[in-house]
Amino acid sequence: MSQMLTLPNNKAIDQFLKDRQNIPHLEHILDDLITRYRHLDSLNEKGRLKFGDRVTSGERADTLFREMRDLVLNYYHITVSTDPKIKLQQKRGNGLNISEEDYCEGCIHIVADREVILKTTLIHGYVHFLVEEIYGYLEEDFSCLEEGLARVISEEMGTYLKDQTGNPAYEYDLLEDALSDIWECYCWLTKLLKRNKDSSLSRRYPFELTYKEKKGLKPDEYSRGNSYFKLHSHLYPSINLPLKYLSPPSPTL
Repeated sequence: MSQMLTLPNNKAIDQFLKDRQNIPHLEHILDDLITRYRHLDSLNEKGRLKFGDRVTSGERADTLFREMRDLVLNYYHITVSTDPKIKLQQKRGNGLNISEEDYCEGCIHIVADREVILKTTLIHGYVHFLVEEIYGYLEEDFSCLEEGLARVISEEMGTYLKDQTGNPAYEYDLLEDALSDIWECYCWLTKLLKRNKDSSLSRRYPFELTYKEKKGLKPDEYSRGNSYFKLHSHLYPSINLPLKYLSPPSPTL
């Protein structure tokens, strides 16, 4: 339990985000995300992204999970003795849409999807399992940290898989999520801090604005958590925050 006390809760993450000096850094991050996403979206429109066949077999989903589990454990030098169960459902429902997962009580529930998307979605669910294994059940007050960690590790592993396979499709959906997350947080912070949005970024942003973004409302835990990790990495590049939280020091006896 002493480890959990070192984790930033939602209030601490919000305070970190609300520093007005973060705005230009968020704009730099958004500029990079927009450029990368538009490139991948162009490839996708030309049919050059290969997402693989739809995975409908529970046995195949288990095999892919084991591959992704080993990838994450080796990449972050983690040792875990147990695995979550994988429950594959054939169509959206039970609160889940395509490319979504739900981790609950040692089980990752996931909707059948194309192989590339399923792999990165399994990674997201596996991070929730790892957090529970390391820290025990975290209350809702730590949801920004947990969802942000799952987002950035999925994205980091997607980039690793892209580099290993030469297939940029591994980054496509993850970049879309990241761009939406950071933009929503940017809209909230510019309104909160009474700053104008960068007009060039506003013109280049490729998605239709949501109600929250138009009004500058406080974003969800995915957006704030993802923004926290990306801002921290931008401000302090020598600190690997995901690794810090996945490999905490053992408590002193």
